[in-house]
Amino acid sequence: MGIGCAVLAPFMIGGSSEDASVLYYYFALIGAVALVTDSVSRTAWVSSIGLLMVYAGTAVLYLADPGGELHLLAFGVLTCTMTITVPTRSIRLQVEGGIVFVSLHRQGVAETPSFPTRVGTGRIIALAAIAITVAGQTESAF
Repeated sequence: MGIGCAVLAPFMIGGSSEDASVLYYYFALIGAVALVTDSVSRTAWVSSIGLLMVYAGTAVLYLADPGGELHLLAFGVLTCTMTITVPTRSIRLQVEGGIVFVSLHRQGVAETPSFPTRVGTGRIIALAAIAITVAGQTESAF
């Protein structure tokens, strides 16, 4: 509940600001809290719902003020990196279970990938979508 309220707080309080780019990093921090909470308690729903809410809040922020493409990209890189490293509590990628591609196609008896592997795969796909959005919105992304 705390993570959900933290995501909704900037929208409910309102206010006026010329530069809302700091909210991208605020949402990344909330995502980190969700991942750390899930890493300690090992319940998959906290990080799943937390990251979905963080990405929804970031999408609303970007749609309301589409000028922060590079901040959106930085948010995507930060959350993707945290999603891969925080649940396993290691900087080195530790993959457990089956391969995601094989489990999607179900060729033969496929072992289901572990939860951190599935969440990391989802964030890599989300980062690719963010990168394509940024590249499509800016004349020169860098």
